[in-house]
Amino acid sequence: MLKPLSNNLLIKGLEDDNVTASGLIIAKTHRERPTTGRVIAVGPDVKSLKEGDKVLIKGYMVDEIEIDKEKFLIGQEDAVIGTING
Repeated sequence: MLKPLSNNLLIKGLEDDNVTASGLIIAKTHRERPTTGRVIAVGPDVKSLKEGDKVLIKGYMVDEIEIDKEKFLIGQEDAVIGTING
C-alpha cells in the first residue's frame, strides 16, 4: 500500500448516492468524484487526521489514483473540509 509523504493523505472515496432526489439514476460516466471518504493512510506531517477518519473532501483538490485496480484519492490535508461522525 502507498505510504503518503509530508502532509498528504490517501483516501478511499465513499460512493455518493447515484440516484437524484427525483429518482433519476446518474450514469457512472456522469458522476463526480466522491465528496466523502475514509482516510486509509496519512503522511508524517498530518496533524489533525488519522487513519480510519471519515472525511468531507473538496473534490477538486485531490487526485484520483489506481492501486491494484482499486481507486483512491490522494491530496494534502487542506483538501479535507472536516470529519464526519459515524
